[in-house]
Amino acid sequence: MRDLMAITALDTMSYTVMLAAIPLWQVQSGQAKALAGVYTVAMLVATLITQPMVPKLIGRAGTLRVQVGGLVALGVPGPLLGISHSPEIDIALSIVRGAGFGAATVVGGILGATLVPRDRHGESVGLTGAASSLASLVFLPAGVALTHAGHFDVVGWLGFAPVLGIYPAVLLHRAPRWALELGSSRRQGRQSLKAIASVTVSLFVVTMALGAVSSYLPIDAPTALTATTGLFGMGGAAVLARSLVGRLVDRKGTAKVLPVATVLTASGILMVAASLFSRSTAAEVAVVAGCVVLGAGCGAVQTSTMVAAFAKVPQASISTASAAWNFSYDIGTALGVSVMSLSVAVQLGIPGGFSVVGLAVLLTIPAGRRSGRLRSRGRI
Repeated sequence: MRDLMAITALDTMSYTVMLAAIPLWQVQSGQAKALAGVYTVAMLVATLITQPMVPKLIGRAGTLRVQVGGLVALGVPGPLLGISHSPEIDIALSIVRGAGFGAATVVGGILGATLVPRDRHGESVGLTGAASSLASLVFLPAGVALTHAGHFDVVGWLGFAPVLGIYPAVLLHRAPRWALELGSSRRQGRQSLKAIASVTVSLFVVTMALGAVSSYLPIDAPTALTATTGLFGMGGAAVLARSLVGRLVDRKGTAKVLPVATVLTASGILMVAASLFSRSTAAEVAVVAGCVVLGAGCGAVQTSTMVAAFAKVPQASISTASAAWNFSYDIGTALGVSVMSLSVAVQLGIPGGFSVVGLAVLLTIPAGRRSGRLRSRGRI
């Protein structure tokens, strides 16, 4: 489990250190705000295309080769982005990173579910989630701070981190596994996707909020310190939520956790949106507080939805559940960035875009409740 946590942290480090930094860097370079998210969207589109293909790739090449390929594709383009000044090349490099991220995250989810028995999935997901969130806590604001200081080249080299995970990946694949992660038929795959639909909807919309704030708060925050502190607080709250919620879900299920976590997420982004309409000191404090609430909600949703997804499918469909969970997470992030770009383009503004996303999150509360009712009937 330690090796998996290390790899997860390195993947997330590369992803988050550049997530908010690239749009900020583009704006600093003279790019229009409405187009600042195009590189993030290009990366996430490539991720979304790759993730559904991963179970088949694993069937042909094995989890180790797919994981190593993902680590290389995610990490190597980082330093190149730091020295490139061509939009076309930067988009191409973002696409390569997206494909690598897609492969690495799906394999990581599969390993987290097959290295431990089912009754410890919450603990496993909580630990790897905490490793991911801890990396976000440090490197999301670090990327913003370094870019504000004119050191985006350093950000690019930090994006190289996943390559360092190749050796731990080799060690990890020598560990005993509780079950095979592949082998489901197409019919079983379709049934599994239907079973986890409400869970993935909840995750999808919640990560819209995460993507929106991560990419656009640094652009519209009153000060660089406000943006950095807010993103740091969001990451810290996510670390605590993901690590604490795992064992709680193992004991209690998702019945009560998911709806409450969804409300927290919506409350957090709406608080950030309202606070950005003012430039007072109190508003800056409220921005940071909103980010903390948002982080806690998102962390709890991530852990509870992954545990629920694994619990709703047979063991042979674990790869399908992992791919679907990661697909929902990343398409939500991509759509969140896209909604913000559209919001700026139509003059709604960044606070207005945050408000739209917050209202969308509130609409998914019934989906979380449906997931909870399934738990009460003993299916989770």
